[in-house]
Amino acid sequence: RKVLSLIAENKTSQEIAKELSVAVKTIHKHRSHIIAKLNLT
Repeated sequence: RKVLSLIAENKTSQEIAKELSVAVKTIHKHRSHIIAKLNLT
């Protein structure tokens, strides 16, 4: 949920990764899962 709210704030993957102390690749995976769950593909 935190990732989604940061995406909604128009933050980049790099900014989100830094804020959450995770790898950028992790954020890309979260984005993919969010898009799939919302059927936005």
